[in-house]
Amino acid sequence: MKGRVIIALMVLGSLTMILAPLPVFSQPPKPPAKPIKIGGSLPLTGIFSEAGKWVKNGYDFWVDDINKRGGLLGRPVQMIIYDDESSADKAVTYYERAITVDKVDLVFGGYPGTANVAVMPLVEKYGKVFIGMGGHMKSFEQGFTYTFASPPLIGEWTYLALGGVLDDFIPKGEWPKSMAIMTMNNVVAQSNRGNHLKAAEERGIKVVVDEAYNAPLSDATPLVSKAKGRGA
Repeated sequence: MKGRVIIALMVLGSLTMILAPLPVFSQPPKPPAKPIKIGGSLPLTGIFSEAGKWVKNGYDFWVDDINKRGGLLGRPVQMIIYDDESSADKAVTYYERAITVDKVDLVFGGYPGTANVAVMPLVEKYGKVFIGMGGHMKSFEQGFTYTFASPPLIGEWTYLALGGVLDDFIPKGEWPKSMAIMTMNNVVAQSNRGNHLKAAEERGIKVVVDEAYNAPLSDATPLVSKAKGRGA
């Protein structure tokens, strides 16, 4: 009898253990995903700042939009944007800081092409893919592996803007007889100059002024006077 009682108590104890609620172990929260850092510089002050701020607005919009949709590859995006003050030399300094100090995963395309053509050797050195806004051929004649951009190049836009407008919208009898070309003295603007000359020559338009000027240009009066004096 005593043995039966002991067995019964053992069974009851086992059932109690089985039926008792198991302790709940909460899973530790997952650590936040490491952000994908994208860095570089833009001209937020200085002579190119008006366009540079619009470029930044576009990047900010993209970051906000993609993070709302779960980020890039499931990771949040962090954009690091320095103000290079419209200086190509400072753009190079800030891109190197982004790569070596901030340890960015990617670099973004800067603005304008004068900064991009200076930055391209640097990003090539560090093996960073660079999709730039430098739509001038000089950028792509340097033999780099990691630099890309989408066509057309700015010189082609120039040809289409001048030649296309004349061909498509102005009767040939009303074409100008002469013209003045005034071009900023930098790599981007000078890449336009050749196709301005080509478009004019092919249409029998005489170029009476072909001048380069440095930016910022405080007073255009001398250039305009020269063009007027030569009958452009």
